Amino acid sequence: MTLQAFVDDSGSGGDTKVFALAGFVANAELWKKFSDDWDAILGKDPPIPYFKMYDAARETGVFEGWPVEHIDRKVEEFVSTIIAYNGQEFFSVHAALLNQDYETTLRGRVPEETDEPYLFLMSGIMTTWYIHQRDHNLNEPTDFIFDSQSTPAKKIRDLWDYAVLNAPVSKDLFQNEPILRDDKVFKPLQAADINVWKTRRDKEGKHYVRRSLRPILDRLDGVERIGVMITRVDLADHLAGVEFLRDNFGPKPDAADPKYAEWKAKAAPALEAFFRSRK
Repeated sequence: MTLQAFVDDSGSGGDTKVFALAGFVANAELWKKFSDDWDAILGKDPPIPYFKMYDAARETGVFEGWPVEHIDRKVEEFVSTIIAYNGQEFFSVHAALLNQDYETTLRGRVPEETDEPYLFLMSGIMTTWYIHQRDHNLNEPTDFIFDSQSTPAKKIRDLWDYAVLNAPVSKDLFQNEPILRDDKVFKPLQAADINVWKTRRDKEGKHYVRRSLRPILDRLDGVERIGVMITRVDLADHLAGVEFLRDNFGPKPDAADPKYAEWKAKAAPALEAFFRSRK
């Protein structure tokens, strides 16, 4: 049965210390049950049409005018739903980087169409999960599903081929192209929103907006976590790969260019060997 990873982002504006992607992985059947449970909490009095962690933390949006203790109770019910699936091949996944590392290491030094930190987070979270999958004999294919409302996520299809080409692991691990879905409709993306909100703040060492939220969200640490912090060294390795391709194979043709397949057939194995030689 296909596994599905639902992933959201936080910190894409560049005005935060950390930019992160995070979410959860489970099989499609489990996600159906999960979504039914989530819907039940959304509809519980007082009902809300969808859940966003920002709204809960800031007492705005669908939670505007709510007493704080009622908001916290709603958040706790959602977190309890997530925890209830722990141990059922249900995993937390994440990737994060420091925005400053990206700005000082890569910004303006790679091709404009790929000068996007989201690319590295997408590649990082997928690579980390695929390696975990391979190492633990989880042989089902995995679909990665990202929030279509995210501004950088809208570039995913443009970045995908480049992510596969530059992945520092076997290209065979990248099985299916990523999918975009609306987080107001797909309930697992609302769970991913909670995870990434917490993940970014944990990586920043930042206090929560409300102290009462910390013990509620810290319960998520009980879910098996698989993730990576992308370092300045990782970004520098990528830059070295970009320079290797440029110096040895010339500019990458557009994917629609008939010459692209031939260019990729030569460049991809050479780049993979280049990365292996640097380890």
